[in-house]
Amino acid sequence: MRKKIIKYLPALFVSLSILFLLFYLSIGNMSQFGGNASGERLERIKNSSNYNGKKFRNSVKTESSWGILETGSFVQEWIFGQGKRVPENELPIKSLNRNIFSTKQDDGIKIIWLGHATVLIEIDGFILLTDPVWSDNPSFSSMVGARRFHKVPIELNELPKLDMVLISHDHYDHLDMETVMTLSQNGVMFIVPLGVGAHLEEWGIASSQISEFDWYDSLKLGGENLTLTATPARHASGRGLIYGSNPTLWCSWVIRSKTQRLFFSGDTGDFEEFDEIGKRFGPFDYTLMTIGAYSDRWPDIHLTPEQAVSVHKRLGGKVLVPIHWGTFNLAFHDWYEPAERFVKASELSNTSYLVPMPGEIISTNDSTKNSFWWREHVE
Repeated sequence: MRKKIIKYLPALFVSLSILFLLFYLSIGNMSQFGGNASGERLERIKNSSNYNGKKFRNSVKTESSWGILETGSFVQEWIFGQGKRVPENELPIKSLNRNIFSTKQDDGIKIIWLGHATVLIEIDGFILLTDPVWSDNPSFSSMVGARRFHKVPIELNELPKLDMVLISHDHYDHLDMETVMTLSQNGVMFIVPLGVGAHLEEWGIASSQISEFDWYDSLKLGGENLTLTATPARHASGRGLIYGSNPTLWCSWVIRSKTQRLFFSGDTGDFEEFDEIGKRFGPFDYTLMTIGAYSDRWPDIHLTPEQAVSVHKRLGGKVLVPIHWGTFNLAFHDWYEPAERFVKASELSNTSYLVPMPGEIISTNDSTKNSFWWREHVE
């Protein structure tokens, strides 16, 4: 153990110095760190079976090998690694405007992947948005963070009127302060996991626009026409520099209408709870599954492409749509590797899948086909 400490000490010292410098440079915008739960919100958190009195926890033991001693090797690999983690040129998009939903489908679905985990969904006439991120660099500081590989296919002010915004957890690449503050000006409701409402209120969003969910809590809209259910995920939370502080809950989402069923994974690793979700809420017409930003350093909190295919099948999914790839550089793999591994795993398991370009519309009324568009941009 002593030899290991001595080996990593120089890199560890440099890494920690950089982290503290970046933290200092971010002080000018402390609001990015969000708020802390108190009062009735804190009491509700304490009553959750997912809270251990100090922080939220996963239902199974969850490992991350990025400990304090690994910080130096992590930074070294991040800076000097040889992978093609960023495309040489900006990736293409299908540009959109507010007319995309000018004619609502009362008995179908439209799915538009806008990049990363941001998905615009029309389901039986309801319009939802997941994990909205429009910032070029969603982070606590402009000095750090990953830059976009492509533009967002639609400007915020061009979005159609939203019925709901779903948030899976509070990490910067899923809960973008500037984006949600802009969206809130139209009075939209934010459906979030327990504790995340404290961040939104810290940013000036009215409590009347916030609804917080524990796992398996549900909300019905339009009578019985649409049901949203927060379902378990295996991940973590927190907007500070300490990973695993877990002050707020994380979740996946089940979206059910009279004619369609949709599963949105958010960020998650694999665990047996997906079998239960499939039994209780499946089968699903579409699953939106994270396939990117995986690593041996954090094997339990992000699905690999192969695991995403496996989970899709256990959920009873019909068509699998991959998300959480091709937008930000958040891991050590090549930027296009998740898509290639995903296609291979899907075809080997005879899984129906669609890999849309950002902005491409997937619709029950159209015969969308795979173009394998990213391959034209692999150097």
